[in-house]
Amino acid sequence: MGCCSSHQIEHIPLKPYGNIDLTEVNLLASMLNEAKLTSLKSEIDEPIIVIDKITLNPLGYSLVSGRVSNFISLIENMNASVTVMEGMMEKQGLHGLDLIIEKGYIDLLRYYLPIYRSTFPQKFSSIEDSETSCSFPDSRTIRKTPLHLATERGYLETIQFLYTSFKNSYTPEKYNVHHVDEYSGENSALIACKKCHLSIVKYLREYCNADFNLKSKRSESALHLAAFGSNTNKIEGFEVIKYLIEEVKIDFTFQYEEVLLIMNEKPILEYIEQKLKTRGVMCSKEEVEKKYSISCYKEKKAVFLFENDSEFTIGAISSIDFNATVGLMNASSFLESDYN
Repeated sequence: MGCCSSHQIEHIPLKPYGNIDLTEVNLLASMLNEAKLTSLKSEIDEPIIVIDKITLNPLGYSLVSGRVSNFISLIENMNASVTVMEGMMEKQGLHGLDLIIEKGYIDLLRYYLPIYRSTFPQKFSSIEDSETSCSFPDSRTIRKTPLHLATERGYLETIQFLYTSFKNSYTPEKYNVHHVDEYSGENSALIACKKCHLSIVKYLREYCNADFNLKSKRSESALHLAAFGSNTNKIEGFEVIKYLIEEVKIDFTFQYEEVLLIMNEKPILEYIEQKLKTRGVMCSKEEVEKKYSISCYKEKKAVFLFENDSEFTIGAISSIDFNATVGLMNASSFLESDYN
């Protein structure tokens, strides 16, 4: 275990949202050279690199960079320790399995989850399920579970694999599609609607029986959140809204004025207005804007970025506070960067 003293750990600083290219020649390929195999096995678990102040050993680097073949080779051919890697990460507020889920590395997840479960069985019992997921040691992201982050990012295969893997056994909250975030009040269903991921919305309803009637802490329904998302994801947003109304049978009359205020796309507005007419509600976006005298708050005012939270809608009309302090949330450079 003399790696730290025998060679210098490479430090690589990152700028926010920056990308780096670390080649096999510089790192892992050289380690797998047959001539060095014997000597390296004794040091394979030692740290070799620091990325954005995060210290990683070869196995940890392979994990965060999504290098499946190297990850497998290090475990099966060089006896790299999962326990050592996870211990090193946990001291820095990270969890290897969570990172795989949050970055959508599905092939790595398929390989690693069975190993992780057998290595750390205590983490998959209700007694031990108190660990807060944290993709990066930053209070701004600490509330979001790995599954919620995977849902935000549209990783359908990751969600499918986790759901089927835990279907007949206890599911830790941070991997549970039914988990409700205590801060936002959102579950995976609401998050999928907010991001307008149609395929995930359909999967959560048709296979997971997720609750689409849940309201967020700001009294936002799945329709409110989908309406918000439709402003940036117009085509799929329209499909999500139609699916919620026609298949999920969500109550589209709930705070319908707010829904109209949030929307900006004419086809979607016309669709909602027509649906409201079938319930005897004769109303248009223009009429609602005039009624509440907020016509000056157009599309660019329909979205706020709130510190400690992701984007959200303007909230229920009764709770609108245009003098609220607005902060910006910067995503972790560690997660948003790709190390390959």
